[in-house]
Amino acid sequence: MSVPTVRGSRLGRHHFLVCGIVAVAAAARLLRLDLMEFKADEAGVYRLALHALGYSEPGVGRFFPTKGITSSVGIPNPPLFVYVVSLPVAVVRSPLAATAVIAAANVAAVWLCYLAGVRIWSRAAGLVGSALFAVSPWSIVFSRKIWAQDLLPIVGTLFLLEMHALVVGRKQRALVTLPILAAVGVQLHFSAVVLVIVGAGALVAARDTVGFRLLAVGLGILCLLWLPFLVLHGHELFHPHPASVPPDVVHRFANSVHLTAAIIGTDQLSGLVGWQPTAARPIALVLALLAFCGLALSVRDSKGPLRSLRALALVWFAAPACLLTLLHTTPYIHYFIVMLPLPFLGLGYLVDRARSRLRLPALAAAAVVLLLFVATDIEVAQRIARDDGAPGDYGVAFRTERSVAAALRLEAGERPIVLRGDVAGGAYHVLLWNQQPGAQVKHGLPLSFTIIDTFRRPAPRLPTRARRLQAGPVVVLAAKRP
Repeated sequence: MSVPTVRGSRLGRHHFLVCGIVAVAAAARLLRLDLMEFKADEAGVYRLALHALGYSEPGVGRFFPTKGITSSVGIPNPPLFVYVVSLPVAVVRSPLAATAVIAAANVAAVWLCYLAGVRIWSRAAGLVGSALFAVSPWSIVFSRKIWAQDLLPIVGTLFLLEMHALVVGRKQRALVTLPILAAVGVQLHFSAVVLVIVGAGALVAARDTVGFRLLAVGLGILCLLWLPFLVLHGHELFHPHPASVPPDVVHRFANSVHLTAAIIGTDQLSGLVGWQPTAARPIALVLALLAFCGLALSVRDSKGPLRSLRALALVWFAAPACLLTLLHTTPYIHYFIVMLPLPFLGLGYLVDRARSRLRLPALAAAAVVLLLFVATDIEVAQRIARDDGAPGDYGVAFRTERSVAAALRLEAGERPIVLRGDVAGGAYHVLLWNQQPGAQVKHGLPLSFTIIDTFRRPAPRLPTRARRLQAGPVVVLAAKRP
């Protein structure tokens, strides 16, 4: 009688840990979404989503978007993400609705990370990997705004599970789902071409069970997802922006390895929020090396189909850095979202492997990394909440931008509002339109104003005949009619 009791208590503790990890992930991603980052890219996607729903933009009219916003290399993104964003916006017309769905998808990705860890590596690897994924600072950052690549973790974890279904489980349904997930991933961000490479490897590994009819169905759906975009905008893909002049190959390799490590740890946060822990870079490099070793050891420790699958996971981990070294473009940290959560599962497997001989040191090391991540998360969240935003690329928080737009709309009354300088066509333009999406531009003298982001430049002197509206770190100057 005692044995079932012990097993039951262990099962209960295990389920409790998983629920706790998912709850922490949900709190980190879903709380205080009004403090989210909302700049030109996020506003641009939201603007296109409003057009997809049929709203008329003052001065522009109506159009149905057939492409997304322009990528960092100057070519258009596919439109799938715009259509995804339009679904929650159709229910609640607010950027917060879209962000909440994206954040919820990333919470689900944490749970799927655990499932993938259990099926492909071990239960301990799944627990440790999902726990690290849940509190990883960059994983949280890339789950709380309207950015297409923020949906890559849910696509990636599903892709990993379907690879297991094909390579190990020999399930024919994966012949349909893998091409579809790869097509969706590349529509979200071109870095997901890694999924195409790894997926092709999975087909080779399971070639003895591949049914070509089902594979043809999957490839057919892939073509249907891409054909309209390629027909309408394929010619634009061959004209990258002149500013994307590539550095030399050595620089690209060093930068790619650095960014691979940075997204695993807490490095590069200073460029976003103006702060990061001391020794963030060496810690990130050590974590990246350990994650690679964990994935490599898992290949050596296995055999048969499972070994092939783990080898594909190792290729997936290394592929972004290798491809970005070869490509003539400058890498950015968000290009490496596609490999999440593989590094954390590699670290989880390494902890599981080490605890058989060094149980306490292995668990203590995992606990230290978790505490470092949590402490960083708390500090970043407190800084953003205190300053209503953060310096660097983060900028002013959404709630302040929304309150400024509301104040300007109230101040303008029946008069149209003219945006000048850097804010023209940016977040404030979209937020003002979102307040009255069906309204037309009225005739009359405009209300001119200037928005100054005090993170970047000091506020100018106020004209004597101007009124000052203050909202957090943003100063709005509303000039009176002459």
